[in-house]
Order: sequence, then C-alpha cells, then structure tokens
Amino acid sequence: MPKSCTVTFKDYETQPDLIEHAAGLHGIEPELLIKRFISKGLDEYRQPMKDISEFDNLEEFFKGNGLKK
Repeated sequence: MPKSCTVTFKDYETQPDLIEHAAGLHGIEPELLIKRFISKGLDEYRQPMKDISEFDNLEEFFKGNGLKK
C-alpha cells in the first residue's frame, strides 16, 4: 500500500499559492512538484550512485542505488 504524508498550511501562508504557480509553469500537478522538492531535498542523504555497468538491468540498478525497494 502506498505511503502518504499530509502537509497543511495556515490560511495566511503563501507556500500553497507558490507551489501551484510553480507547478503550472512546469505543466505538472502540485503533488508532483512537491515530490520533486522532497526528492531533491533528500539527495544529500543518499549514498553515491553506483555505475549502471555494475548491474545486469535497470530494475537491479534502481534497487541497487536505493531508488526502488
């Protein structure tokens, strides 16, 4: 089952409007933009990527680099 997190903002906060505006500029849904922001923010916690030549296929590459379970 997919995991989810809920983020809420106060009525006076401007982040929701900025997120919607930025997502619109990229032609994507706000949820996808938020996922991209989170992923980028977590980059510093990831292990360095292993070279694709170390794997037999993309599935192993994704799993071996922690991009998929």
